[in-house]
Amino acid sequence: MDVFFSREFATDSMAAVINEAAVKEYGFENAVGEELLDFNSETPETLHIVGVVKDFNFETLHSKVRPLVIRLEDISRNLLIRYEGDPKQVISTIETQWKALATGEPFEYTFLDQNFDLMFRSEMHLRDIFVVFSSLAIFIACLGLFALTAFTTEQRTKEIGVRKAMGASVFGLTLLLSKEFTRLVLIAIVPAMVAGWYVANWWLKDFVYRTELSPLIFIGCALVAIVIAWITVSFQSIKAAKINPVNSLRYE
Repeated sequence: MDVFFSREFATDSMAAVINEAAVKEYGFENAVGEELLDFNSETPETLHIVGVVKDFNFETLHSKVRPLVIRLEDISRNLLIRYEGDPKQVISTIETQWKALATGEPFEYTFLDQNFDLMFRSEMHLRDIFVVFSSLAIFIACLGLFALTAFTTEQRTKEIGVRKAMGASVFGLTLLLSKEFTRLVLIAIVPAMVAGWYVANWWLKDFVYRTELSPLIFIGCALVAIVIAWITVSFQSIKAAKINPVNSLRYE
């Protein structure tokens, strides 16, 4: 049951709202109406539970949602401000008001989105590293595949000329030359998928709240790899298939 504080009840100053994790921790069957002792004051205070909120992440996703007790207090260490417009102008206005009301106290501020960003900064750096090295690996692989295709088509120039003289189409010749490389790519995909699954699970195991690895992800990556290989190979294959068969048969 989601119930929160109400301005209509002055007694809510001694009320508390807890999350579902706290309900499980305290073993309440029906938490609303139960009491808690707060030892954060000079003398223990009895808090009346007026509501329960669903669990939400208030820490990094590496951590499980912990029991949480929310209460109303006259004093707060932080002031949360929601704003629209230019942040520099908002900060300048708030700083002016702060210096007028809290003379001598330092004015310090942070942005909530930046605080959340700090929680996952290491993951963002890891993502950038993977993107850079993956792009570099794909580029090098395409260069190697392009060179191998050029070498193979050169070695099979006469064969291509004979097949074309016998009526083979450009599409058929391109498909013939591409099939061999497609098999090599398919063979390479198998260990790559196993390694990818292992590395992804190793990375995700540090998260309490994580996504499940779907086979569709690996199937999609395999299709992308095949398409990239086809594009790389097709350039040289089409070029070789379009050569005049007379010139191909004269090739030494």
